[in-house]
Amino acid sequence: MKKIITLSLIFICFNAISQPVITSSYNPVYNDRYVYKIVDDTATAQPGQAGAGVIWNLTTMHGLLSTREYDWKPTSSTNDVGIFGANSNIACEIVQTGTGTSYEFYNVGANFTGDMKKVGSHVGIVYTNFGAGYLQYDYPLSYLQSCTDSMNGSTGVAYVNGRSTTTYDGYGTLQLEAQSGGNFPNVGRVKIVEDYFVNYGPIETHHTETYIWFDNTTANLKKQPIAIIYTHEYTDLNGTFIREKFALMRQILFQNVVPSSILTATNVSVSPNPFENKITFSLPGINSAIDISVCDITGRAVKNVHLEKSVAGRNEELDLSSLHNGVYLAKISSDKGTVVKRIVKD
Repeated sequence: MKKIITLSLIFICFNAISQPVITSSYNPVYNDRYVYKIVDDTATAQPGQAGAGVIWNLTTMHGLLSTREYDWKPTSSTNDVGIFGANSNIACEIVQTGTGTSYEFYNVGANFTGDMKKVGSHVGIVYTNFGAGYLQYDYPLSYLQSCTDSMNGSTGVAYVNGRSTTTYDGYGTLQLEAQSGGNFPNVGRVKIVEDYFVNYGPIETHHTETYIWFDNTTANLKKQPIAIIYTHEYTDLNGTFIREKFALMRQILFQNVVPSSILTATNVSVSPNPFENKITFSLPGINSAIDISVCDITGRAVKNVHLEKSVAGRNEELDLSSLHNGVYLAKISSDKGTVVKRIVKD
């Protein structure tokens, strides 16, 4: 492995302050779970240019083809101990897709604080073992730095040889559709290129390019790439050229740290107000039950509703057509707080 540093002194002086640095703090740890949506993977899923201060506009990547889930577990939990070993330095990335499950294994250093090496994979009945592994991230990785390593492994029926190069090739602003987080102003992009052949006797040649965007400012997303574009091209044993491509954007919720809102006067609203027969309560996503009690001016409850907990926001419509015209108080309460709204029936 060799690290290549190509920064000029002048460039460092004027630009280093605004460049995110990717370190081992981005390594996942056991029980991290990342859920992505697989989005439009045709012409709209273009990685864009490299460079400093780039604006990557990926807002045209939208729609949901399916989801892809990444669960990080100890190797021992996957029954692959005999192939890849079991110790505190090995993380297994369990990739769940609509078509099945695959396993990727990484050595991430003591307590997940070191460089990341890929040591193998398990897809179906096929294992690929890279022995000591090949380097994917040589920390710290700064703008225009690269790390290159050899890929030498075996599938049991074939040998794998090639080269992997990871380059921090750009930083700037990443623009996503609103439901995936909108704009991220301090993002670094890493490009991973793998060129290798699989030798069964006949040889398959493979080329992959993976573009990964990391956010440097949102603490609970530091280890979760915001977006990924992956392309895999190869010629199979029949001489047929095959190209696979997918694009991923993170779900709006970080799965390990689901934010739990509280009830406040600003995140609870009612409409229309005044109302004639029906009124709608707009409520935040709260991981606890919510009770709505509508009382007249004497304090007598005239309508009670109990809602089960939810992490997603909701609109709850109440039919109050049986009430007389006048002023009422709506009390919205849970263990996350209490809000009282004055409502008027005309």
